[in-house]
Amino acid sequence: MFVRLRKRWLVAASVVASLVVAGVALAYFTSTGSGTGTASVGSPSNWTVTPATATGGPLYPGSGSESIPYTVTNPSPGQQQLANTEAFVTSSNGNVTQGGTPVAGCLASWFTAVDSSPASLPSDLASGGTASGSVSLTMQDVASSQNACQGVSPDVSIQVPIDGAVTNYTGGINNPRAITAGPDGALWFTNAGNNSIGRISTGGTVTNYTGTNINNPDAITVGPDGALWFSNPGSSSIGRISTSGTVTNFTGTGVSGPYGITAGPDGALWFTNAGNNRSSRSSAISSRAPTRPPRPRLC
Repeated sequence: MFVRLRKRWLVAASVVASLVVAGVALAYFTSTGSGTGTASVGSPSNWTVTPATATGGPLYPGSGSESIPYTVTNPSPGQQQLANTEAFVTSSNGNVTQGGTPVAGCLASWFTAVDSSPASLPSDLASGGTASGSVSLTMQDVASSQNACQGVSPDVSIQVPIDGAVTNYTGGINNPRAITAGPDGALWFTNAGNNSIGRISTGGTVTNYTGTNINNPDAITVGPDGALWFSNPGSSSIGRISTSGTVTNFTGTGVSGPYGITAGPDGALWFTNAGNNRSSRSSAISSRAPTRPPRPRLC
């Protein structure tokens, strides 16, 4: 009997204790804290471009073509996006190079490199991923001797350009108007602000060329003779500058305020004459003369 009463007393005590604890308000403090961790983001790696042996050919003026397959590989430990590829005939002072050595008299402008970029660009390539493309190379037939190119194997550069990155270059650049890719692998532009023609390498080196009659130069283009031709509205003339920097100016009856200029399919340079309201009729300068700079001809 005593045992039963003790058990009942313990149970009742437990219930009371539970009720007492349940009714007690517990006090506590709050506060704040912080910590700083770091993460590491990788840097991009330069793409690896591996050309294969050319097939087809050989090349002749106006006939034949060669195909150069190539593979682009992502050497980075992480994923990279391949946005585009480009190809061009490597040149030095307007001449092609063979194994990195210039071939005198064999002009890079006589060759055309057409890049067939890898399919489905832009494309994300994982580490070690590859994409394949090819370059088609042909040789133009021009109205001058091309014997210097006999037996030559022109170097062809295949590159992955940086997509969206902007770099500004200065150095004698003043109110630039127009720019074109030169046959020497550099960029050529008109500097209207200081009456000069500029050359900038792909590495950013700027060279400016001046001449007596360079006045407010506007448009610029590559001629079939491997020189740069530009319009001189300030002096009503057409200018020619070789890749070595020699400037020649041409004037003629009716040449007045020329602006736009381009190489025509007939081997001539065609330009607009704004000063005499003949923009609907273009004038031409022949650039075919093999022994001396071409003279203006009007049509």
